[in-house]
Amino acid sequence: MAVLQATRITLYLLAQRIGQLTEQIQGLEGRLARLVGRHAPQLLTVVGIGPDTAVTLLITVGGNPERLGSEASFAALCGVSPVERSSGSRQYRRLNRGGDRDANAAPALAPPRHRSSIRF
Repeated sequence: MAVLQATRITLYLLAQRIGQLTEQIQGLEGRLARLVGRHAPQLLTVVGIGPDTAVTLLITVGGNPERLGSEASFAALCGVSPVERSSGSRQYRRLNRGGDRDANAAPALAPPRHRSSIRF
């Protein structure tokens, strides 16, 4: 009987903690959305970019966006630019292995091939 009561108390405490963490996450997500809306609202208008992805991209760009003169330079910064590679008579491309790995993993950098695959 004592084990059952201890289990119930433990589960109750875990449920309370999960509720607290959920509230904290929701509060932080709201703050991020407001910050992105204030500093780069155009990012939130792109299909597939939410506050989390927008923040990742803003962190990657940093406080000096003027250094990125083109889409190609941004792609290189994120590690998604093609790099020429040749071996003898074969020539092909591979993705740049450098760059910011968090930005590389951002879903916005790998949009679906067909627009019909986006679900609303």
